[in-house]
Amino acid sequence: THTHTPQRMAKRAAEAETKAKRSTADEAKALVEKLFLVPFGDDLYDLWNLALELDPKAPRKAFASSCDVLLVGPFQLLEKLHLKEDVDDEKDWFLCGRQIYDPPEMQTVFRSVEAPSLHFGVFRDSPEQAPLFVVSNDSSLDGKLRECGDSLLACLYDLAGAAGAGGKEVALRLKTLATDKGHALTSGVQRKKRAKLVISNTTHGLGMVCNYDKKADLGWRELSLTLPQLHKLLGRIVKSDKPTESKEYQELDSLITFANIANDEADYGQPLELGLDLFSFSTKFASDARNLLVPTYPLMGRDAFARIVEAHTPLREQSAEED
Repeated sequence: THTHTPQRMAKRAAEAETKAKRSTADEAKALVEKLFLVPFGDDLYDLWNLALELDPKAPRKAFASSCDVLLVGPFQLLEKLHLKEDVDDEKDWFLCGRQIYDPPEMQTVFRSVEAPSLHFGVFRDSPEQAPLFVVSNDSSLDGKLRECGDSLLACLYDLAGAAGAGGKEVALRLKTLATDKGHALTSGVQRKKRAKLVISNTTHGLGMVCNYDKKADLGWRELSLTLPQLHKLLGRIVKSDKPTESKEYQELDSLITFANIANDEADYGQPLELGLDLFSFSTKFASDARNLLVPTYPLMGRDAFARIVEAHTPLREQSAEED
């Protein structure tokens, strides 16, 4: 006969609780990936658990005073699940926290409290990929993306370090967590690895990665303009009184036509490159960028990115009208 000692019963209850917690965490992860259309690294979920420890009442503000950071995007969904609130799964969750110059390759995860246009996100080249590194953008300035950490912990650790005495305690907690869970506290390592795969430079500064068979010359072809020449052309279009009627726009239109031809001939890299350049240069080109990117991403097996651009474009067009 089995003896139900209090110790054994307590042990079983603790095991059951751990199992329940794990299955809740797995369910949360599955829902985040389903509604944001991409996977996130364990650093995101470990950071959320730390946020819950630091500020159980307002976990998304857990790093506000130490790092000037509010947790957004997937953390908004994790907060809803934590509070056991109903989740509307018809909503475009992947637009949560997303700002006007965030390409679909970037998923926004935090923003500055003091300067809300400064924000941070994870970056990847293809939707099924795990995030490669963290980037920041200031949407009040331009579409430039700046690499700022090999993990979310690395990014926050640097921000806490820059905050001086106020960030000391949180920096220590982040360092301990990174050591315990094996997350990198470095910067630039993953970006250097990816640099070897970059086919061409882009307006946002991180370049574009696609499958390109150099020997067969298939998968990408060069644009007829260099990046500085393209920027000059786009700058003139933005400044003109009737942009779409200008001769410069006709020149852009022919670049777009050639990019569409490249798509028909399986050189998907060219319309991707031009689409991303237009996306990051100005929201005035929001619909041109969409018209290139939405058909191109699925041809490259990056369907989720097409869905993100499609849903994001009306918000970008609205922002262009407000300028």
